[in-house]
Amino acid sequence: MQQTMIKKMDDEFVEYLRDESRTSGYAESISFPRTEQEIAQIARECYESGTRITVQGGRTGLAAAAVPFGGHIMNMSKMNRVVGMSVENGRFYLDVEPGLVLSELRKAIS
Repeated sequence: MQQTMIKKMDDEFVEYLRDESRTSGYAESISFPRTEQEIAQIARECYESGTRITVQGGRTGLAAAAVPFGGHIMNMSKMNRVVGMSVENGRFYLDVEPGLVLSELRKAIS
């Protein structure tokens, strides 16, 4: 059986309780998945326990969408790679992980 990647919320993770909206929330747990399989495992554990999930990207939004109000925080910041780039018929295609920030994308395509 795989060990859970879910961590109990404590003072180490307090910054993940808010975003650029300056709204603060609360959560019972947090995770930082690195693969799709880890996302699935965390989602399964939360589903089985009836725990709601707040998914976070860069927490730069102004609408408080990344602020949790209970439940679990799934922070995508560790999934921050460019997986692929291609050009087909004059169109550019990027395959990126959900935690990639624009400044890193700019570096990858320059």
